[in-house]
Amino acid sequence: MEKYNVQIEAWAPFGEGRNNMFSNETLAEIAKNHNKSIAQVILRWLTQRNVATYPAMPNAIIIITKIIPIINFLFIFYLPFYQFFLSFKWS
Repeated sequence: MEKYNVQIEAWAPFGEGRNNMFSNETLAEIAKNHNKSIAQVILRWLTQRNVATYPAMPNAIIIITKIIPIINFLFIFYLPFYQFFLSFKWS
């Protein structure tokens, strides 16, 4: 991917807890041998391979769907005031 200047990304590097990743014997042994957590082993492995990691936020879609209406309301509510101050002759 370097050839094409493309960055590989991991948006949920822990697989959202699926596939028993945190109880994987191999990862647990590596973590124990290096006195690290399984999460640290996973992140190190991805970093060594130049993968940008973005840990997933739980319920991100729910949070976003609750924030967008608030932003829209504030924009619609304050827009007339903003337009009024822009049109006001201050001199």
